[in-house]
Amino acid sequence: MTRRIRLKDIAEDLGLAVITISKALRDSPDISAATRARVQEKARDLGYQPNWAARSLAGRQTNVIGMIVPDLVHPFFSAVAKTVSSELRKHDYYVLIASTDEDPALEDEEVRSLVGRQIDGLILASARSSIDAASPVSGLAGSGVPLVLVDRHPSNVRAHYVGVNDRQVGVLAARHLLSRGYRRLAHIGGRQISPAEERLEGFRSEIQEQGMSLPPEYVVQPTSADADPERGGSEAMKRLCTLSQPPDAVFCFNDMIAIGAMGAANELGLSIPKDIAIIGSANVPYGSMLRTSLTTIDQDCVDIGRRAARLMLRLIEQKGQGRLRRLLVEPMLVQRAST
Repeated sequence: MTRRIRLKDIAEDLGLAVITISKALRDSPDISAATRARVQEKARDLGYQPNWAARSLAGRQTNVIGMIVPDLVHPFFSAVAKTVSSELRKHDYYVLIASTDEDPALEDEEVRSLVGRQIDGLILASARSSIDAASPVSGLAGSGVPLVLVDRHPSNVRAHYVGVNDRQVGVLAARHLLSRGYRRLAHIGGRQISPAEERLEGFRSEIQEQGMSLPPEYVVQPTSADADPERGGSEAMKRLCTLSQPPDAVFCFNDMIAIGAMGAANELGLSIPKDIAIIGSANVPYGSMLRTSLTTIDQDCVDIGRRAARLMLRLIEQKGQGRLRRLLVEPMLVQRAST
């Protein structure tokens, strides 16, 4: 069996103190750049691996961050998770990722499981519209585990938050469609979570600002938006097209729903954007490769992931002290052929 390389072995090889080796491997500014380089090179040569279990016992830290998202297959959440993991890895933190499939009960199980593993912090995109006192998320405040909410901010919970300016997403969508000459604007929404509510609010307010209205029948909530957003978008578009005066433009809660809506429009023989314009939100990677490329609102998922990771590092360093932070990324219109 190969013997585990210790800090003491590196110290003996280089003729330095163990504390010097430890600081050099942690990039401590107390140690000169030349010494840090020597130590790190020797550690690589010897195949040194940090003993995280020992570190956690000594410092009461595991260097592990939990992350819970509703859907790891969705391009938005996978990109956020990838960025969070990459950013934290630079600081010797590692991420345990769980998916809830938009199931609040499963979310509770995953929170309990991750906290039981003594994570140093939790990054959560909740499946809930509100978090009550019975949820383990509510108990995090007294546990000392820093919590950062991403993308969604459920009511009844005080926590740090990082996400896109969802109201502005709706404003940009309406402003763009109106500027292109469309006048009968409709909306296909998402489930009742904060991004869906705020995007609709921004969309409606901009339409009203221009002296028009958003009739109730022009706002459709897909029944299958969670399990199958493309099918939900398709069903919702077909409902809108049965109206006596169908819309000439549709803003969809996200790109997956928009893709389903585009498919339905094609089935019905409609020309996009001549007969009906469609705009989504998220800017998924393949939106530009569709038969009719999809106009969308870019939420900058990479910036959201980066900000969430950096905020978590700051909270750990400050031991959770300080004022609550709400960091909003500004969305950007990406115009393509569908409008």
